[in-house]
Amino acid sequence: MNGNELNQTRHPAPYPPQIVGVIRRLLNQHGIPNAARGRLMDPFAGIGTIKAVGGRWRYYGCELEPEWAAQAAARGVVVHVGDARKIPWPDGFFGAICTSPAYGNRLADSYAPDMTNPKHRMRRSYRIYLGRNLSPGSGASVYWGDKYRTIHTEVWNECVRLLMPGGLFLLNCKDHVKYREIYRVTEWHVRTLAALGLEPLSAEAVKLKGDQNTAAMRKRGVRVVDHEWVVALRK
Repeated sequence: MNGNELNQTRHPAPYPPQIVGVIRRLLNQHGIPNAARGRLMDPFAGIGTIKAVGGRWRYYGCELEPEWAAQAAARGVVVHVGDARKIPWPDGFFGAICTSPAYGNRLADSYAPDMTNPKHRMRRSYRIYLGRNLSPGSGASVYWGDKYRTIHTEVWNECVRLLMPGGLFLLNCKDHVKYREIYRVTEWHVRTLAALGLEPLSAEAVKLKGDQNTAAMRKRGVRVVDHEWVVALRK
């Protein structure tokens, strides 16, 4: 199995079913303005698994990597292939934006293991699953730090422009542990979105099983983060 085979059907970070369920419930709970006509956008669309939310929504997305954008389009998402810092739809076009940005953790690793080696096949990163280096400007290719924060601030500014007054923004994110310290990535995203004019409404921790590395670390007594956040904000 090589990277080119992987990218036909897989992505290292699709929405887990538990997260999809929470997003579906929060969309119904908080609601959006009628003028939005059910338009929902994901600026980091990936392979379009946000479509699993279902319902009356018309799904749009922005995805930088053409291979993943093609899969999102095949799922019925209207996709713009390009950088999420410059999205071509007009101001206030969307009633809801739901997205899961890259977490700035080890999924950003850029090494290319030998996928013919069974020991390497369990490794996950955006670069491995895509089968090549990520495109320039990708927020998924950088670790938590200044560059990560700059890219995502620019994307969030664009999202606020695209969200209509009264519109709903749902953020799915996960903190991570590095050198025994918890990097509170979610908190930074929420603060940044609030500074751009969005009002936090609710925050929900969703406990997930985690991958094999998380389970092994927990067994050894190493500190882990075993939940993801879904945060709702209103424009």
